[in-house]
Amino acid sequence: MNLRSLACPTRWSLGWLVLTSSLLLSGCTGKLLPEPEPPAAVFLLEVPTGAATQVNTTGPTLAVGAMRSAAGFDSADMLYREHSYQLQAFAHHRWADAPARMLEPVLVAAAEQSGLFAGVIAPGSHARADLRLNAELLRLQQLFAADGSRVELTVRAYVTDTGNGELLNSRVFDIAEAANEATPYGGVAAANRATIRLAEQLREFLGAALARYESGRQQPAVR
Repeated sequence: MNLRSLACPTRWSLGWLVLTSSLLLSGCTGKLLPEPEPPAAVFLLEVPTGAATQVNTTGPTLAVGAMRSAAGFDSADMLYREHSYQLQAFAHHRWADAPARMLEPVLVAAAEQSGLFAGVIAPGSHARADLRLNAELLRLQQLFAADGSRVELTVRAYVTDTGNGELLNSRVFDIAEAANEATPYGGVAAANRATIRLAEQLREFLGAALARYESGRQQPAVR
């Protein structure tokens, strides 16, 4: 009996079995591996750039402080709410930065376009100014309810006289803007409309603060 002739088919059969098993295993493994998550859609908060307003050369200078955030609103997560007391984040939609950071240029632009000040100093600068605007983002969320969806933007702001620390004006801006559609992008569009309304109301707010500042300067000193 030729033992070699018997061994060759056995080796060939084993090799074919190994190859077939490898192909089947690789095919199964490919199906079991999770598909990669699609990249998140990234969105901005901004206001249209308006025409430059003439600078009030005789007015005070205003410094805008870094904007703070209330607990839960200090990240780039795009938040929504379906139930009371429960915040959730969209899985595939987020802001380009923390909303408070994106609102800082809005505050600066609103102050510059008001034409009330001789100069407006952006956050991060150590330059001295006559007045200071500080603000805190209390909430920015999309609410889903039975009657539709809306965005709620709440900001607390106050202006102080840096010379004596006097509080010149303070206000909580509470803005609700209906979303055209109950989707994340509908919320983004509503949030940007709410941001435009915030900038408009902020200019009036700064005007009231400036009026009080100038009134105090015109009063004669008490001896």
